[in-house]
Amino acid sequence: MNIRVEVGATNNTGGQIYIWTRNGSDDPLDPPVSITTALSTRAILLSDMAGATDVPESAMQILVSQNDKHLLAFGCQPYGGSSGDFDPLLIRWASQDDPVMWEPLPTNSAGFLRVSRGSKIVRAIPNRQEVLVYTDASLYSLQFTGTTDVFALQELADNISIISPRAVTTTNNISYWMGIDKFYMYDGRVKPLPTTVWQYVYKDINVFQADQIVSGTNEGFNEVWWFYPSATSNWNDRYVIYNYLADCWYFGTIVRTAWLDTSLRPYPYAATTPPPADPVNAPFDQDPGILYQHEFGVNDDEAPMVSYIQSNDFDIQQNDGETYMLTRRLIPDINFTGSTAQAPEVDLAIRSRNFPGSQFQTDPSDNQRVIETSFGLFTNQVFIRARGRQLALRVSSEDLGVQWQLGSPRLDARPDGKQ
Repeated sequence: MNIRVEVGATNNTGGQIYIWTRNGSDDPLDPPVSITTALSTRAILLSDMAGATDVPESAMQILVSQNDKHLLAFGCQPYGGSSGDFDPLLIRWASQDDPVMWEPLPTNSAGFLRVSRGSKIVRAIPNRQEVLVYTDASLYSLQFTGTTDVFALQELADNISIISPRAVTTTNNISYWMGIDKFYMYDGRVKPLPTTVWQYVYKDINVFQADQIVSGTNEGFNEVWWFYPSATSNWNDRYVIYNYLADCWYFGTIVRTAWLDTSLRPYPYAATTPPPADPVNAPFDQDPGILYQHEFGVNDDEAPMVSYIQSNDFDIQQNDGETYMLTRRLIPDINFTGSTAQAPEVDLAIRSRNFPGSQFQTDPSDNQRVIETSFGLFTNQVFIRARGRQLALRVSSEDLGVQWQLGSPRLDARPDGKQ
């Protein structure tokens, strides 16, 4: 039997709860033996099910507590309330293994709890043996107790934030999320996530469209992604990535509105929906969106996959940065496995400058601010001459069929005079 329970389109007072079953029975809790085609089956309101009792008419989010099989609603209509009632901090659950029974009775395990801090529940997400419940000001742990209380709430952190309902994701039993001014992680304790790209993200973001922000995992590369709108965009047009294995960050520009990484498929899937031509008068008049299969192939459809990696500025650690350095050669360490081009190459640029924050150049007599060359699969060494107090290396590719992985290149450099 395949049963799915979903919340319909929501607003500030939630949406209705629907139930769907693949077997096509009017009562998915008592299915027939035969199985019909899934496409011929329609979802129905949970409150229209036979025996449904006090089902919430509206809810912001629902999920199933996997260990104990309770259907939970977060931000919903109170027990015994009228159709216009709505409590954004209320948690209710149906009786165990009985998603239509929401009336608390001595003979069942239905019940409710209310979160004490915050103004609304933003998101609930399973994690280990608990459900993490985010409000706009705090984080709680909801745990099944197995007693007459059924569930218990424990506050994990106060005075924290989450920027959107979909800005949190879990991988390897660790939850990562994007707050309104910093990133966080939860591994048993709530901790701010040190961020080297804070200024790039938070100084150029459209907070008025923050509800569009979506996150997801790319477990094949040990990554957590966030897609968000830049300050001049009303739609997601940028991404920021945290690599939790390498403990590093990177970022870029891309238009994505949804992301799914699952072990049921070999590659992550992402989607983008073009904005409506007239968002004021026809906000839902949109062209069909596009579904992408990420991490497949080496090109961007029929175009080259433009990629690069650049180091920070580095110098010779003596004399407090007063020493100039002069390079002689570079021994590359790069792997082109997976490339479909016959002779794959990448470009190498050495950027030099004399003072922090200055333009990339060595001295006024130099007319070449950036020294560039290229190397391929069989390049053993590259003789390249650059001079400055600080240098930075950049490796990039803009060709079709090129896939590359950078190892640990070695640069020959020696102290040099100021003249």
